Amino acid sequence: MLKQKSKEVIAYIDRQEILNYLQPTGFIPHKFVEMQYKYDFRGSLENDETKLQVIPYVVIRNKKYIVMYKRAGAEERLQSQYSIGFGGHVNIDDKSIDNTILRELKEELNLDIYRNRLNFLGYIFSNRTNVDKVHLAYAYEYYLPRQSLINIEPDSSEISNISFCDFEVVREYPFLEEWSKLLINNLR
Repeated sequence: MLKQKSKEVIAYIDRQEILNYLQPTGFIPHKFVEMQYKYDFRGSLENDETKLQVIPYVVIRNKKYIVMYKRAGAEERLQSQYSIGFGGHVNIDDKSIDNTILRELKEELNLDIYRNRLNFLGYIFSNRTNVDKVHLAYAYEYYLPRQSLINIEPDSSEISNISFCDFEVVREYPFLEEWSKLLINNLR
């Protein structure tokens, strides 16, 4: 599986270009900036800190609750950590972040969403971990009624222990991955 992913052609942005707009300080509330993506094989980008892989990171929530899950899957650096974000790499066939979000939420959760319910929040740009150093997250939120959680069918090879959790519980949860920690305290 990991070998196959290394041959995947994905979007990236030159780190130098993003520094014209943002500094690597964590979660950055910001308006959406249209940037020109370039594409390369995922395997050649995984350790190249001059190129930031583009990842939409979607939080599914309602007013009081947020979806949290435990990561499974091939990405060893994130395995067994808890997350509030869903998404993945922008593939060359996706053509846009929105299309990536639609594809990823369908693959990971068997969830069909409405684009007009996506709300762009800002960026997650950090140098804290090795994963952070080679990725740029476009953070979004998507409102979903709590009763709709029963319609979600998570891909068990990627996701386990999925549930709607109270925001305050998630804020205090000790096993959150870095991006989730950076984003949760900025959600209202």
